[in-house]
Amino acid sequence: MDILAAARVTRRIMLAVRHELADETVGNYNKRQDAGAAASIGSNLLEADGAGGSDRRHGQFDLRAAVGAYAPIIALFGSLAVPAIVLLLTVPALNSNCKPSPSPATAATGFATGLLVLGMLGGLLGALAAAAIGAERELTVNLIPAVMYMAVPAIASVVSILGAFEVLVALYLPASATLFAIIAATGGLFGVIFTAFAVADSPRLGSTAPASYQEWIEGELLQDARQARRWALSVFAVASAPIFISLFLWYWQIIKLPPNSGRYDILIGSGLGLIITFTARSEIRATHTTHGKDRGLRPYEAFLPCLAIGLYTAAVVILMPHNILNKGSAHTASQCTAPAVDQRSIQDTYYRRVNNSGL
Repeated sequence: MDILAAARVTRRIMLAVRHELADETVGNYNKRQDAGAAASIGSNLLEADGAGGSDRRHGQFDLRAAVGAYAPIIALFGSLAVPAIVLLLTVPALNSNCKPSPSPATAATGFATGLLVLGMLGGLLGALAAAAIGAERELTVNLIPAVMYMAVPAIASVVSILGAFEVLVALYLPASATLFAIIAATGGLFGVIFTAFAVADSPRLGSTAPASYQEWIEGELLQDARQARRWALSVFAVASAPIFISLFLWYWQIIKLPPNSGRYDILIGSGLGLIITFTARSEIRATHTTHGKDRGLRPYEAFLPCLAIGLYTAAVVILMPHNILNKGSAHTASQCTAPAVDQRSIQDTYYRRVNNSGL
């Protein structure tokens, strides 16, 4: 019996060792395959590049991993607008005794609600576009314009939510309106910075046709890192100018527009079209060509996404109210008084109930 038991134990050990060796063999094979693919992609990017090859061996930035990590952050930020939207939609119910006549405060509240809805939608679509880019298997040059297009709905979400906060502050805490206006403009400004400097990574990425790399790079807009950095600085300077100008005009009240539902509706509609258009453009730009020669940044693609962010931020800043309460247009006590009570009706009801009771 002891010999049979020992034989069974030995057999189990041998089977376990065999399975472990098989798993290790498969794992090593997969690692070799992944390493070979990575080496192949790396050699493809370095091939036929001459002196520029040494520049690609340092400071590589995995754009796919970064964008894939941004996706849940963008979605989470957009979802933060949902509680504020629900809260704003309950304001008419809480003030049911207020006069229904339109006022600047009502227009401003609708503007804040629209901005929050845009923030939620922009965060959702921006996260979807970022997840699609993060799923790419190769780091090709067409992902740079795709990322820049994806940044438009994401940054529009940030600017919209910060702008909605400024509108509510101007309505209820007007002394802090300037601070929140600066915060909203700063959100758009940093969006321009992050988007513009994606241009600097363009020469470090390659095409999926390594055999024709030298021929391919000669037809690209940006061919070396120094040229790409100059373009990135130029894009940032041009796209950030509308934000600084609008904040200057708003702060010194050179342009002071009163709350108006028509203007707010135009801005909300424009923001909606901006978010949908650039999200679709990002998805289209992330696709690869059938002949394997992916196209990098075109001249208009370097400026268009950043200019869209800058102009949208400037429009939100210009339309943000300064101080609504001082105009006497908010829901004051005279507008939200309780309904009048008929004392005679109350007395008649009381006496009628007393007579009916027989007292």
